[in-house]
Amino acid sequence: MMSTKFRVCRTISYFLPISELVALANEERHSFLNAFELNIAPIIGARIGKTLIEVRLQVR
Repeated sequence: MMSTKFRVCRTISYFLPISELVALANEERHSFLNAFELNIAPIIGARIGKTLIEVRLQVR
């Protein structure tokens, strides 16, 4: 299992709920991979304590 930690810097005047942030990250990654004609949808998730947050995309 791979794990990556990164720092998110706020550039807006409000905080997105973590589920929206995860959904946005998944959409961006899917769009990026589609540009290379890769029809795969790896899932980006977040763990806060014991809670795992995953938002799955609808692959078109």
